[in-house]
This record gives sequence, structure tokens and C-alpha cells, in this order.
Amino acid sequence: MATGSSSEIRVCLVEGNRTLCKALEAIFAGTPSLRCVGGFSSAEDALRLLPASGPQVVVVGLGLPGMGGLECICRLRQKLPQLRVIALSHFHQPEQLFDALKAGVLACVLKPAIPAKLIEAIETVHQGGGWASPPLARLIFQHFQQLPDTKTPAAGNLSRREREIILLAKHGLTNELIAKRLRVEYNTVRTHLRNIYEKLGVRSRGEAVARHFQL
Repeated sequence: MATGSSSEIRVCLVEGNRTLCKALEAIFAGTPSLRCVGGFSSAEDALRLLPASGPQVVVVGLGLPGMGGLECICRLRQKLPQLRVIALSHFHQPEQLFDALKAGVLACVLKPAIPAKLIEAIETVHQGGGWASPPLARLIFQHFQQLPDTKTPAAGNLSRREREIILLAKHGLTNELIAKRLRVEYNTVRTHLRNIYEKLGVRSRGEAVARHFQL
């Protein structure tokens, strides 16, 4: 690994689109305040190799092949609790973004990312702040303003299978991995999750976990 100034922010990128990944790596490398210490096209590679790179900030695309971006974020934060995470996603994936926020993401940047905005987000989260583009910030406010005011009992109405699924969701498993773990069909997991959302009065996986476990 090349040495650099102690004032530079060490950044890693995890993005399944190889063209975008290479372009962003080049932008990071050409930014005086940043030092790109790794770029990975899959969550599996990132989990295996990223910790040795010693990043301070990681940018994770939510639409990763194989293991999804959300699970990647959860596992990275388990390995590196001090790591500051930025999610990179499309505007039409609001549920993923809300779940990422629940998982501890400090900034959400929309694709196609304007390099200056992404650099601003990296610098902001490195300083301990949070960041969201104006369109996304409006979406987040609108979403939480529309949540029901009624308080739902945290655990009372969920079946045993639903409690198993919400526990696995809390640990960051995707629907596919939950289905494999419980040896049920993928659509069965989706049906259970819809029932959980309805019982808890929520609209997403992250909200369901937070409501059920009183986070």
C-alpha cells in the first residue's frame, strides 16, 4: 500500500459496476484530500480484503452481485465498528436506503453520483456528520412523516416463524439467505415479511427490526 499524508482520508469502494468502480477510484486518486486504498466489485472480496487496507470511509453500492450491499454493510461494521459507511444507490430504491440508514450508514448518495457531491459526503462523514442529497432528504422526511402514529406492541403478535425471520433480518441476512437458513422458499420469506410489516405497522425491513427490538 502506498504511503500518503496523514491528513488524507483513506477511502475504499465496493461497487458491482466495474466501469463505475474504476471511474470513482480514479476520481478519489486525483483528489488531494482523499487516498483510495482499495476498490472491490463484490461484497465477498471486500469482506476478505478490505480490513487490511485500513480505510476510514467506505462507499458501498447497494446493488452488489451475490451478497447484497446491505448485508455487506452490516458485516463490515461488525468487523470494523469505527468504519464510516456511505451507501450508493438509485433514487427508485428507497426501501434499501432506509434499511441502510438503520444499519448505520452516515450518508446516502444517488447514482449517477456527481463526483463533487460524493467527495463532499466522504469529507462530511469523516468529520462525524451525516449527508444526503436534497431529493433524498425530502424523500426521507416524507417517508417518516407518513408513518403511523400508533404504537404497536413490539413482539406480541408475531408467530414463531416470523420471530425467526425478523431475528435473521436484524443480523443483516437477505431474503435469499433467510430462505436458505430456514429451508423455505424465497416467496415464503417475502410473504412472512409482508405480514410482519402489517402487524408492526411499518413499511420496510429496517423499520420492522427497529420496532420489534425497540431500537
